[in-house]
Amino acid sequence: MKYVLFPRELIERILREDVNSFAPSTLEELQKTIMKSPNMELTKDLRFILGRPSYECMSTAQVLRYMGFEIAEHAEDEQATSIFWMLNHYINDPKNWRQNSLEEFTQVALLNKRDH
Repeated sequence: MKYVLFPRELIERILREDVNSFAPSTLEELQKTIMKSPNMELTKDLRFILGRPSYECMSTAQVLRYMGFEIAEHAEDEQATSIFWMLNHYINDPKNWRQNSLEEFTQVALLNKRDH
């Protein structure tokens, strides 16, 4: 089975259009996206995300729980969810993922601290 990452802009455009009458440009871009190989370069950022040791994920997992993530109290579950969260930030914005995730993390952590 082949998995393909779709650009957010393409997904948003598809959702706005009538499925029975896609614009030719949308169909062409969709076909190209499906056919292209999902090769990703293992960048320093991806190595940082994917190589995250479980003991460094506990505090991130706690904040993710405040965000509504349901995470079991096991190191491997905290690690997987933390990596998943960071990876989503990376996929959505590879250049600014650190800043974006830090802003989200800090905002939630501060709100939780204030409420407790």
